[in-house]
Amino acid sequence: MYEAAANDGASGVQQIWRITVPLLRPAMVPATIYGFTTSFNLFSFVYFMTGGGPARSTELLVTFAYDLVRNLRLFGAAAAFAVIVFSVSIIIFLITNRLTRATESYTEA
Repeated sequence: MYEAAANDGASGVQQIWRITVPLLRPAMVPATIYGFTTSFNLFSFVYFMTGGGPARSTELLVTFAYDLVRNLRLFGAAAAFAVIVFSVSIIIFLITNRLTRATESYTEA
């Protein structure tokens, strides 16, 4: 594809934006979702190493919800917070999916 684009007169920048980026889009969605999900899986690391850190500087959304339950006994607030975090993550996923068009079909008729 790059050779054909070069024969058609495309510059290096045009080749990157017209060939490389569209081919990378399907791989960007899983990588983005994995990175976003990994931040939620760092609960044990953050909680046991720093407990939220000095002045909550290393606290994550998940550790904050856990703190609401453990220390403040605000079960309803923690549940509402978890629903909000889930909603925000779904919105981010949908926006990322729409921007990258990763789930579109590439069949040609």
